[in-house]
Amino acid sequence: MHASHVNHAKVAWFDPMALSNLMHAPINTPRDPPCPVFHFHGRLTMSSTQASATIESQREGAEVYQGAELCKKKSVELLGELRLPKGLLPLSGIEEVGYNRGTGFVWLKQKKATNHVFRRVGKAVTYAAEVMAFVEDRRMRRVSGVKSKELLIWVSISEMCVDGADPSKISFKTYSGLSKSFPVSAFEEDQE
Repeated sequence: MHASHVNHAKVAWFDPMALSNLMHAPINTPRDPPCPVFHFHGRLTMSSTQASATIESQREGAEVYQGAELCKKKSVELLGELRLPKGLLPLSGIEEVGYNRGTGFVWLKQKKATNHVFRRVGKAVTYAAEVMAFVEDRRMRRVSGVKSKELLIWVSISEMCVDGADPSKISFKTYSGLSKSFPVSAFEEDQE
């Protein structure tokens, strides 16, 4: 088959348990459903249609808030409850925040994608119109809708975690397994 006949874009279902078995280390809990992702030239992203479908499947039993002022307040409260830096999600124009405590699923919808630079660490980050994650104490995992600029490329962030042994550090992990740590203070609210 010639290379011109190969279709590099395909839809697949990411099964974290299968990956976990390959790596011999647990990466999720049994309550997590498989996460739909797109594989496109080696990058993992979720389409807006898939993101909306995932959110809709989590609505039952979720706390849902709407309105910019209330959503900003609830997103900051949630980060505080999870013991994560309150400036970690500097989203503007948030229209909806949802939290399904039964599954640990959180979503934030904003009017449009947002770019932000965390000046203390010199990192540019982009947040999609829909940001989602499974959350637990000091950790957001299976994150969707957050990318960081590394050199000349945008890299999808899969996990954000405050170190239990050293709570002054926060680590960001990618789907490829790379990680980088920074001071938590660089992501506190009103740090511009």
